[in-house]
Amino acid sequence: RNFLQEASRRLKGMGARISIDIFGLTPSVPHDMGIGQKIVDLTEYADYVSPMIYPSHYARGEYGIPEPNREPYRVVHRTMTDAQKKLGEKYNRIRPWLQDFSLGGVKYGAAEFRAQIQACDDAGISEWLLWNAASQYTRSALKNKRDAYKKTVKTVSALQKKAAEEKIAPIPVTPGSEEEPNRVHD
Repeated sequence: RNFLQEASRRLKGMGARISIDIFGLTPSVPHDMGIGQKIVDLTEYADYVSPMIYPSHYARGEYGIPEPNREPYRVVHRTMTDAQKKLGEKYNRIRPWLQDFSLGGVKYGAAEFRAQIQACDDAGISEWLLWNAASQYTRSALKNKRDAYKKTVKTVSALQKKAAEEKIAPIPVTPGSEEEPNRVHD
């Protein structure tokens, strides 16, 4: 908390936004998990808080779910509703990491990925991040993927223009066709 407070003091004055990643269980437990991750305290100094909600990382029986990895909707929805209870009006700072990879004997595809997105939608979360260590994402699970990609390209282009105007190092962009990119990158 103290580090984040000091980082906030130094960086926000320069116009920076602060985003932090936390363990997925942090919104649900009444303690800091022994690692200092108290979501309410950390949210005070961060613009975005990203719990890493990977169903494959939850222990059997967590939330009363026999195999959390097989029930991505329930895991994500429960974690988000717990975060909402803890954070109240600061809940809008949540931007969770969702699982787009297979692990622990459960094959993840479009259905499992969409279940996590739906859980976020149902919990009032419209922004989320994807995680796949190989940067191979399930494009078929994304709604309006072409429109989303075009919006991303437009946003990156605007950020590049602003960076050039402010003499900031440019944002690297992976080449790809705007019509149908080869991969979605993180």
